Amino acid sequence: MKAAFVYDDRLSRHILSESHPMKPVRLRYTYELLSAYGSFNTVDSLLVPAREAKKEEILSFHSEQYFNGVRSLGRSDDSVDPRLFNFGSGDNPHYPGIDKASLLSSGATMKATDMLIDGQVEAAFSIAGGLHHAMPNYTYGFCVF
Repeated sequence: MKAAFVYDDRLSRHILSESHPMKPVRLRYTYELLSAYGSFNTVDSLLVPAREAKKEEILSFHSEQYFNGVRSLGRSDDSVDPRLFNFGSGDNPHYPGIDKASLLSSGATMKATDMLIDGQVEAAFSIAGGLHHAMPNYTYGFCVF
């Protein structure tokens, strides 16, 4: 049985805020622990790089206005009111690069899904995926896409 672990160190580099409970660096710690145990040293265990989700994939659920808003906030565009998309203090802070981090997290899960659908593996784990609270037009529960 082949299994895939989808990981890219870029998944662990962003910081939501210093006080936020979600600490992406924990993804790297998990990867390092699995590596130390030799989890990726067998022919049935694949370490697979993440990819960014494509705009069309994101738009299959989210509105274009929201997608463009997240992209603008990620690029520190002050013309966008973050409150329009439920960004603010607390669970949903916005930060420079939030667009890229969110696309990579979503794309990692899509990569795992693609591998399962294509029959390349029988099990796949995207450690950064499963951020399921996001809504079509706004962020929720620190989930963007």
